[in-house]
This record gives sequence, C-alpha cells and structure tokens, in this order.
Amino acid sequence: MVALFDRQGTIITSNRPEIANALFTRLNATHAAQGALVSAKDSSGHAWTYATAPLVGRNIFVGFAMRESSLLGSTYVHVGADFLLPFLMIALTWIAIWVVTERQLTRWIVYLTRISAVYRTGRYSIRPSLGGAPTELRLLGEALAEMASAIQERDRNLREAVTQKTLLVREVHHRVKNNLQIVMSLLSLQAGRLQDSASQEALRQARARINALALVHRILYEIEDQSTVDIKRLIADLTEQTHEGFGGDRRDIRVSVEAIARTASGDIAVPLALFTVEALTNAFKHAFPPEQNGGTIRVRLEAVGEGQLRLSVEDDGMGFAGEEIDTSIGARLIKTFGQQIGGTAALSSQKGKGTTAEIVFPDPQANRGMDAQAAAD
Repeated sequence: MVALFDRQGTIITSNRPEIANALFTRLNATHAAQGALVSAKDSSGHAWTYATAPLVGRNIFVGFAMRESSLLGSTYVHVGADFLLPFLMIALTWIAIWVVTERQLTRWIVYLTRISAVYRTGRYSIRPSLGGAPTELRLLGEALAEMASAIQERDRNLREAVTQKTLLVREVHHRVKNNLQIVMSLLSLQAGRLQDSASQEALRQARARINALALVHRILYEIEDQSTVDIKRLIADLTEQTHEGFGGDRRDIRVSVEAIARTASGDIAVPLALFTVEALTNAFKHAFPPEQNGGTIRVRLEAVGEGQLRLSVEDDGMGFAGEEIDTSIGARLIKTFGQQIGGTAALSSQKGKGTTAEIVFPDPQANRGMDAQAAAD
C-alpha cells in the first residue's frame, strides 16, 4: 500500500485509502520525516509495517506499508528456492545422464551381451547391427563379428579334419579285417593239406583267435563312433561264431549270454575278445569232447564291486584236476589277457562239475566318468 499525505497527516491520495487513514493520519511531520520502520494495526486489526519519507520539504510525505503476514513471504520463497534448486539440478542431471546412458550405452551393451550369448551356442553366422551406437561400441561389435568368423572357419576346418580322420580310421579297420580274413583263409587252406590232426587243431585254434581280432575290427568299422566297441555285442557275436564253428547245435550244446551294456576302447576289447574265444574253445574241446553230446555254457558280463566288471565263461562239462590247470597253455593265455587290461584272471575246475574261466577288470565307463569329473574339477 502507498499513500501521499501532508504534515498534518491528511491523506492526499492512496491506492488503499482505508488503510492509509488508519496508519498515517496520526503521524505528524516530525515522525514522518524520521523514515523509521513502524508497526501499526488497521481498523480490522491486521498488523502492518510501514516507512515514510518527505517528498517536498516537510510538507508532503510518502508512505509505503505491507502487511506483516506477507512481509517475509518472498524471502521464504527465495530461501526455499535457494535450498531446493541444487537438489532439483542434481535430479535433472541424474535423469539426463540416465537417459543418455540408456540410449547411448546401456542398451548397446545389453545387445552385445545377447550377441555373445548367441555365439556361445555355436550360432556364429549372426552379425551384430550397431547402427547409431557409439564408435567404441561399433568397433567392439566389429571385433566380435571377426572373432565369430574366425571361430566359424576354425570349426569348419576341424569338422572336415574329423570327417577325414574318421574315414581314414574306418578304412584302416576295414583293411585290417580283410587282411585278417585272408590270413584265416590261408590257415584253412594249410590245415586242409595237413594230415596230422594235432596240427590241424592248432591251426584251427589260431584261426579262431584271428577271427576274434577280425570281429573287433569289423565292429569298429561298422559303428559310427570309431573309438569304442560294444562289449555286449562283441561277446554275443563271438559266442555265436564259436558255437557254430564247433557244431554246438549238432552236439546239443546250449550257449547262453547274459551281459550288461558296456562300451570299451579297442585296447580293452581285443584282450576281452581273445579271452572269450580262448575260454569258449577250451569248453568245446575239453569240457565236451567229441564223443560227448549235451551240455550248457554260460557267458556272463556283470558288475562286481565298485567300478569293476566280471566276464566269465562257465560250463557244466567233465572238468579236470587242479594240477592240470596250472600247466595248460589256455590258463597261461587267460592270465595274460587279464594282465593286459589291468585286471585279474582265474581258471577253476573240478572233475565232473565243470570249469569256470573268469576275468575281473576295471569298468571302462566308470573310469571315463572319473576322468571327466577330474577334468571338470
């Protein structure tokens, strides 16, 4: 509120005459000229703070008044603004940084992370699209694409090398099998020219052992995985061939095979095949001589203990004394086959109660599991 008044306190003009009359009519020239801040109340009881100053000598004065309730309002606004403005600026700055980071950095990093996850699955043909990304991230994307191309090319070369190696290994097994069959044919021809029955039997037994080796290579040639042999199939095929070779059906000799599913490398399969042939041959020759018909042979492959397998050939034939076992060539061969695969072999027999040849050796699949676990650790 502003008012002009004379030295007697008469209001000349004011924008709020009712307030001016209440505040300035009681002033005299002396008080009006002092210019001090004064508090007073209007007719409604509201408190005002005013100041006066002379305009024309000491005859005309001007007065300016404000209600005390709103006197410091602008001050509070300024103080509040001064206090809140830094926090507001920090918040706006954080929002701006977040927006810029999200648009220019974070989303591209997430995108490149997804690309790398795709590469981990082996899908190297996908290339990152980083249009609009910062230069550094585009360079990183190009580096990832080049790396993926290099890995893809390396994998292609490795697959070609593995395919070529597989073909060569299959060809080796095929040729070895054919060469062993040629040897078997030569032994058959030679045996046919001999008159000595003992010599014929020796060649016949050698032919059976060579046939076991040929069967291992035949299985390795036929299967997709060139590194392992199905032991159950190997034992079944060897048993069937030996049974046919010695005329088991004609002599009423029954053969049963009970084997768990196991695979092994060729280094283990060969001694197992020779052991099976040796034990079966001994059973057909000695447990059931030509003049005796009828009998049973059981071939078993079973798990015994922890990480151990047992391959046994049991018959219910005539059997023989213990001292004959220790001096026989078959017993020495069986023990040798057991040593070759890190196991133990035994041959037991009793007259009239049959013979059992067995070999206990480490389970190849259990060893592979432990090796895989050790490699993972």
